[in-house]
Amino acid sequence: MFDQKIKKYSPARSRILPYLLLCLMLTALSATVFADPPGTLDASFGTAGKVFTNVTTSDDEVLAVAIQSDNKIVTVGYSDKPQQFTLARYNNNGTLDTGFGTGGIVKTAFSERAYAYSVAIQSDGKIVVGGDGGYVFGLVRYTTSGALDTTFGTGGKVTTAIGGESAIRSIAIQSDGKIVAAGYTEASGDFAVARYTSTGALDTTFGGGDGISITDFYGDDDRILAMKLQSDGKIVTAGFSFDLDLLMNFALARYNSDGSLDTSFDSDGLVNSLHACACGFTAMGIQPDGKIVATASGEDVYLARYNTNGSLIGSVSATNVGGSFDTSLGLTTDNLGGILVTGSTLSSGNANVFVAKFLSNGTLDPMFDSGDGIVVTDLGSNSDIGYAVAIQPNNGIIVAGSQGDFNAKQFGTVRYIGQGATAAHVSVTGRITKSNGSGISGVTVGLTNNLGVTTYALTSSFGYYTFYDVAAGQTYSVAPSSSRYTFTPAIRFITVMDELTDVNFVGS
Repeated sequence: MFDQKIKKYSPARSRILPYLLLCLMLTALSATVFADPPGTLDASFGTAGKVFTNVTTSDDEVLAVAIQSDNKIVTVGYSDKPQQFTLARYNNNGTLDTGFGTGGIVKTAFSERAYAYSVAIQSDGKIVVGGDGGYVFGLVRYTTSGALDTTFGTGGKVTTAIGGESAIRSIAIQSDGKIVAAGYTEASGDFAVARYTSTGALDTTFGGGDGISITDFYGDDDRILAMKLQSDGKIVTAGFSFDLDLLMNFALARYNSDGSLDTSFDSDGLVNSLHACACGFTAMGIQPDGKIVATASGEDVYLARYNTNGSLIGSVSATNVGGSFDTSLGLTTDNLGGILVTGSTLSSGNANVFVAKFLSNGTLDPMFDSGDGIVVTDLGSNSDIGYAVAIQPNNGIIVAGSQGDFNAKQFGTVRYIGQGATAAHVSVTGRITKSNGSGISGVTVGLTNNLGVTTYALTSSFGYYTFYDVAAGQTYSVAPSSSRYTFTPAIRFITVMDELTDVNFVGS
C-alpha cells in the first residue's frame, strides 16, 4: 500500500517525510484514542448513562428487563398504591417510547397485589409478562403498542391458582409459541412449573395432564427464582430449598419437554446442595456449550457452574464486589459464554448497583472496567439496586432496577458500553482521492459503531487511512470530513465480517 519509493533526495521530499510519519502515527493511534472501555457508563443513553422514571409518587421498582430486536428496552416490575404490573419501554437513547401505552408506561391491575417478575418477547413482537397476580400465577400478554392482547386468556390476562399462595418468577417462550412459567406454590412449599398454549390455556400435554408440574425437594419451602430453556427444549430451573436442619440450599431441577423430571440430570433431575453461605440461587443462565451457571447472594457474590449432567464444575467461587454485603439478583450470558451479574453492594450504609463480568470459566474479565471486571455505580440514593441485566443487539449492557429510599423508589435503568459479540478484531482500510486518482492528505475519517461511539483516523499524504482493532460482526458508518472538500459518497455503511481494504471516497 505504502510502497512508493523516493529515488532522489531533495529538500522538498525531506519535508514530506516527517509529515508522512506523523500521519501514519495519527492513523494508528486515533482509532483507539476516543473509544471507552467495556464497562464504562454509556453517555449516549439518558443522562450520563442513567435513566430514572417516576411512575407514581410512591414505590416503583423494575424487576426484569427484555430487549427487542430493534434495541428498544422493555422493563417490568410494579408500581404501588394500588400495586399493579407496570411496564416501561425505552428507545435506544433512553427516552420513553411514547408509542407504547401512555407516554411509554403501561399498568395492569389484578384483584389483589401484583408484582411483575419476568418478561419475554415473542417472535411477533408481543410482550409476555409473568408474576404474582394476586397470590396466584399471573400472566399477561400485550401487543407491540402496549395494549392488552384480547386473543390471550381473558382480555389479555391469565391467572392460575396452584394451591394457596403462588407466583411466577420466570417465563420463557418455546419455539412453538408455548409459554413456560416457573415459580412456586406455598401450599406445599414446592417448585411449580406450568405451560400454556399460545392462547393462554394450560397445556394438558405438560406435567400431570393439567399443564402443571410440582417438585418437592423434601423441605418445607422450595422456590424457583429463575428458569431457562435449553436448545433441546429441556427446562432448567434454579432457586432454593430448605433441608431438614432448616438450612437454605442451592437447588436446581431439570425437566423434559413434557414436564417430567429429567433423570439424566444428576440421576433424579434434582441438584440440591448446601454451601457455606447457606443461601440459594437467585439467577441463572446457560452458556453456548450447554453448561449451566447460577449466582447466589451472601457476604459475597457466589457463582457456580454445572456440566450438562448436573455435576458441579470445580468449586463455587466467591467474589467481593466492594461492599460489606453483596446481593446478586440478575445474570445473563453472552454468546462467547461470558457471564454478567448485577445486584447491589452495601458499604457504610449505602447500597449501590454493581455489574461484574466473568469469563466463561468464572474468572473476572480483565477487559471489563479497565482491568478488575467490576463496576459499581451510585444512582444517587442509599438503596440503589440492580435486579436484572440484559445485552442489546448493539452490545449495550442494560441493568434495570430501582433508585430511591424506602417507599419512595423509582424505576432506574443504566447502560454500560459492552464488548463485541465476537472475539475477532480486524482492520478497515480505505483511500480518499481526487477525481484524477491522486490521494488527498489530512482528511479526518470517522468510524461510528451502533452505540454511537466514533473513532477517528487521518489520511496519509497518499490518501490512505486505516482503523485497527475493529470488532467484527457489527455494522458501522464511515464518513470523511474536510473544510476544503466534499465527498462522494458522503457516508458509507459497512458490515464488518473480515478485513476491509476498499472503503474509498472521492473528494471534489
